[in-house]
Amino acid sequence: MRLVALRGILNKDAIIIGQTLTSPIRRQIMALGARCYQYVSVDQTTALPTDPKWLIDDLAPFFKMVSQVQPYLEGATLPTHIGIVFCENTRRRFPKFNRKPYMKVCDDITADYLKSSIPLRFINVLDLGLLELSKYRLLVLPETSGLTSDQLDQLRAYARNGGTVLVAGEALRYDEQGLARPDFDLAGEMGLHFRKM
Repeated sequence: MRLVALRGILNKDAIIIGQTLTSPIRRQIMALGARCYQYVSVDQTTALPTDPKWLIDDLAPFFKMVSQVQPYLEGATLPTHIGIVFCENTRRRFPKFNRKPYMKVCDDITADYLKSSIPLRFINVLDLGLLELSKYRLLVLPETSGLTSDQLDQLRAYARNGGTVLVAGEALRYDEQGLARPDFDLAGEMGLHFRKM
């Protein structure tokens, strides 16, 4: 089987089809294709694409774009106290791992805030333990599920320290494989329980 890397905006510990990419530069490689998802055949040793056209067609335009916006981003901070927490595992609850329903909810919430000139920061659950969450007044979980116990503990700690967690839809009701739980994760803390209608 050939090794296949999934390029995209989200960090992954493993790919959906094929072998796990264990290179220490995995996250940087995935960041290179920040505008889309695409399966690409890669070299077993370097984890870089085997087709040199990738450098011309994908990589060069990406870095051209980065060089154009970089001067505006250096030293800049996003003026927001609101974060949208997303988790790639959420897509597992949808047929064929379709992420469109999940992304539509995230897009709709983002558009509503932007209409009021309120920017949001998207926070990957993989980074919950790396960020200073106390600077956020609100963390929104729109349909977000599949969090690990450590990630749930980080949300608990955030809420206990005065933060607000807004759970929308069926967020926190599915495990890491996309299987429905009998109740919401953090149901006790939220004072909210799932009841099938």
